Amino acid sequence: MQHQTQKDSMNGDSSERLSQESECRNEGAGCILESASAVARGVLEEIEALAGTTTCKSVQLLRLKKWALEQGCWFGDRTQFGEFFDRGSENETYISCNQTEIVKLNDFRYSDDNLTSFFERIKAHNFYFDACPYRMIGFAENQDGKVCAVLVQPYIAEARLATPQEVPRR
Repeated sequence: MQHQTQKDSMNGDSSERLSQESECRNEGAGCILESASAVARGVLEEIEALAGTTTCKSVQLLRLKKWALEQGCWFGDRTQFGEFFDRGSENETYISCNQTEIVKLNDFRYSDDNLTSFFERIKAHNFYFDACPYRMIGFAENQDGKVCAVLVQPYIAEARLATPQEVPRR
């Protein structure tokens, strides 16, 4: 995983971004997370250039759904994720049919007015918690009809919170 320093066009601040480009090459068919992030970033840049605003979440969601349908990573049937498990504040969760994975439909609730922060958040999670990474497999609508990212993680039976001593420092 690579770090990139990027200048924020809104306020001139520099920020670090985590890139998964090297991981994409290793996945063969392409990396949905990196590609979806690029689609959302492209919409943000277009709207910012045309309208001078970064408020574009609804347009990004429409474009991501269209892109996912074109790329074959749109899931029209939630039953293929397994059995409905629970609903949290931003995720609808399913336990896979073989009970080895948790499938999360994230509705982007905490992504403010554009989705670029969501994709950066997933990349950061995977960097810091590489023993339990998210694997983005596509997009779907949740039970409320909202476009969601479909994320998969290993199912950990009898899980508990990590102690501060167990969390590695980076």
